[in-house]
Amino acid sequence: MKRLVTFLVIIAVLAMSMFLVACSDDTAGGKGGQTETSADTGAEEVKSDGKITVKTEDGKEFSVPINIVKAPETYYISAPEELKAVADDFSANIEKKIGLKISIVKNAPDSIPQIALSVSDETLGADDYTINSNGDKITIEAGSKAALEKATDVYLQYFVYAKKNTILLPVGNGYECIKKFYANSITIDGIDISQFEICVDPEDYSVNADSIKSKTLANELAGKFENVLLGTRLPVAAIMEEGKNYIMLSAHSTNLTDYSVKIENGNVYLTGSYLSIDYAVNDFISEIIGYKENAESYGNTVEIKAENSKEGTVTLEIPYTKEELHELLIKAYDDPNMLISGSHTFSGDMGQGRCMQATVDRSIEKTGECVSIIELDVGAWGPYHVDHKGEDTFSAYDLSRIASECLLHVSNGGIVMLCQHLTNPLMNAPDKVWYRGIIGNDDSFKQLYTEGTDLNEGYLKSIDGTLRLIKTLDDNGIPLMYRPFHEMQGDWFWWCIQQGNIAKLQSDTWTGLWKYTYKHVTETLGLDNMLWVYSSTGKEINYCYPGDEYVDITGIDWYTSGKQEVNNNGAYSDLMKLGKPVALTEFGPGGSLERKDVEGNTYYTYDNKDFWRDITWMQDNGLKMSFFCTWTWGMSVIDMEYPEAVMGNEIVYNRGDLLEYWKNN
Repeated sequence: MKRLVTFLVIIAVLAMSMFLVACSDDTAGGKGGQTETSADTGAEEVKSDGKITVKTEDGKEFSVPINIVKAPETYYISAPEELKAVADDFSANIEKKIGLKISIVKNAPDSIPQIALSVSDETLGADDYTINSNGDKITIEAGSKAALEKATDVYLQYFVYAKKNTILLPVGNGYECIKKFYANSITIDGIDISQFEICVDPEDYSVNADSIKSKTLANELAGKFENVLLGTRLPVAAIMEEGKNYIMLSAHSTNLTDYSVKIENGNVYLTGSYLSIDYAVNDFISEIIGYKENAESYGNTVEIKAENSKEGTVTLEIPYTKEELHELLIKAYDDPNMLISGSHTFSGDMGQGRCMQATVDRSIEKTGECVSIIELDVGAWGPYHVDHKGEDTFSAYDLSRIASECLLHVSNGGIVMLCQHLTNPLMNAPDKVWYRGIIGNDDSFKQLYTEGTDLNEGYLKSIDGTLRLIKTLDDNGIPLMYRPFHEMQGDWFWWCIQQGNIAKLQSDTWTGLWKYTYKHVTETLGLDNMLWVYSSTGKEINYCYPGDEYVDITGIDWYTSGKQEVNNNGAYSDLMKLGKPVALTEFGPGGSLERKDVEGNTYYTYDNKDFWRDITWMQDNGLKMSFFCTWTWGMSVIDMEYPEAVMGNEIVYNRGDLLEYWKNN
């Protein structure tokens, strides 16, 4: 009997020796350890059959029952060939922490003590992993190689015990990092969510198609389904195809505060403006699907039906009316201790009306305050643009976006002003710049406002985009200042009185265009949400003035040479004599103050300290001012040096100051 036992023991030893020889090529070479592990497990002595405290990835603590391995030198790391690199790093890091080199074998039998590494994407999600044991076998399993690397890091942190130079066996449920999802299933009109794709309404696509908000939200919604709601990522489709099911996002409504979630004919329609589409998406997730952040509700069955459709409204208050805005501007003009700040938008797309929010953000970043007045540059959408091929390029999406950003600015106390660089209906500028060229002599110019003529039709097409924006603002209760035909006394725009070498327009010829436009906007279109701003070059003030009934605010566009020339020839004084509030409707350092640095970048030898000196000089000389609106980039109060010299002055009203003013008046 003893001989038989001895023989069996010898056979077993020989078998194990042969197994280890066969796996010797897979023994860890040690990469020096690429993972930094934390301090040793626990502050107290770990006892056999005890517990250790571990943390989940989101920082929650829980206890794991453990046993101490008394003979860690008998253990191997078992891993298939495709996980050899993970096993090598794991072995090297164990050796680094406790000085124990654990050899690596391929697919060891369950009968030997081991730490088995495996990946199973059938039972675990890509980010999931588990650490547990059965007898002497420790199993670390994950849904992907990346998750397995994370799991080995967790084992090193919590289950490699440096005080005893050993490893720990997690018992019971061990350590699990298994992502739970809000729903096990979601159906829409009885159709499983896996049959759906997410898409963007084609009308949302514009010139800058890659940056449209609905496209961004579509990708975010796809990620929400994958990472939180269901564990499945829905495809984001470029277009809708017949016979498929879609969740479609549309962000071009001009009803700026309204939105809806509509379930119809096996599709979901999330509809709103550039502003309100976020609320439609959020309500779809939180109210219709039912997911609430931090609710810890998992494995739900969600059935969405047509009766779950809903509508909503974003609550934003517009703190003033057009009449109250007018009263404010009169008050600021008459009060030497009140001056309203303003700036043109920062945009590389002149005339496109974009960058309201970007200008708000830049103002706050650069100065700590937001200027009160932000002027949009509009009018370049018209068909008479060399790049537009006879088409109006003002998309529904851009209209919704611009109007939404105006609403946000106004709801925070700010003021919107529009100036326009309209396309020339004749497209005859030698340099092909859309707002240059000429119309011709008096007879030709009068055709702009003679109904039924080709030029009148062209003019109305040119101004149409601007008026669509004004109407959208009007429909949403947003007042504004409208500054058409600025610098009309010059010769550099097609609407100027000096029509090249052909003619200088008669006064009544030119004022006829202003009066026609005023009546077209207020009477024909019925728009009454704007204050009309007459903005001159500083010469021949009265020559182009259309009359008190057509103007609310007057102003001068002043680009200084640093010599306080704003009232040369009494120009500013002449504006004051008209009896309307006067403003610096454009301001900046002129070309004589422009310089280039060594890299060719433009800068000006004029800053905000100089600007405040000139404002003070104007006040000291009786030149009253309601507001200033500086031009863009290096000529702006935002970007010139020392913005605090102006924006921080106690008499200057920035947007936050105006919001308080509106609340108290």
